[in-house]
Amino acid sequence: QSKVMAKINNIKKFRQRFVKDYNLPINIFDDNLFEMFTKKYNASDNSTKRDISSALLGLTFDHPEYSSEENIHNTKERFERLIRYLGAFDDTDSIAKLINKSVIEKISDKFELSQNT
Repeated sequence: QSKVMAKINNIKKFRQRFVKDYNLPINIFDDNLFEMFTKKYNASDNSTKRDISSALLGLTFDHPEYSSEENIHNTKERFERLIRYLGAFDDTDSIAKLINKSVIEKISDKFELSQNT
């Protein structure tokens, strides 16, 4: 669990220093990664929310060498769950609401999902 979060943090640092669109393949967005992401997201300020969302969305979950069709299907289900989670996020901060909306749109575009999942 912590290895994946460390990997995400390392990717974030790497992306900030060298490359904007670096894609690292990971075989599945599983429940553990979902829980780690949402826990970190909940505890973060707006800047960090934006950064960890970018890091997560910069990962590749559908690379044929790493992900089976079942893993890709399960990953899409977790991202649909993440859309629902972010959509229900009750935040009075208008910047946080915009960040949530932006993340939902990016997830929807990346995985061709409905924003009203």
